[in-house]
Amino acid sequence: IGATDIFGGLRPTLTRLKTLVRPGGYVLVGEGFWRKDPEPEYLAAMGAAADEFADHAATIAAGIQVGLVPYYSAVSSEDDWDRYEWLHCRAVELYAAQHPEDPDTPALLARIRAWRDLYLRWGRETLGFAIDLFRA
Repeated sequence: IGATDIFGGLRPTLTRLKTLVRPGGYVLVGEGFWRKDPEPEYLAAMGAAADEFADHAATIAAGIQVGLVPYYSAVSSEDDWDRYEWLHCRAVELYAAQHPEDPDTPALLARIRAWRDLYLRWGRETLGFAIDLFRA
């Protein structure tokens, strides 16, 4: 879930996971996808490349291309993303408030606040996430 870079990207990960299940077995993968083409400023701020993700249809197609059959997909809504992002921000803000003496607190706050602003400006409408179920 969210770790396809371990095997070099989505398609190599799906290929590898397919070898780990019996015929008829299931492969579950969670992957980000572009809801729309990302703005260059968003990519630069994320430190990402446009080809880091594809759209959701291409994610499903990658599974088909390696011989998997798509069975189900659960795509995050904007509400799901908001919950995930805001709980993440909240956790860091609470930690910082409870541990002002931690020498890492200023850097943690700067990082999470920059991420929050990035999410609000571009991320919410640009980046999606889905958990896709395939059968080998």
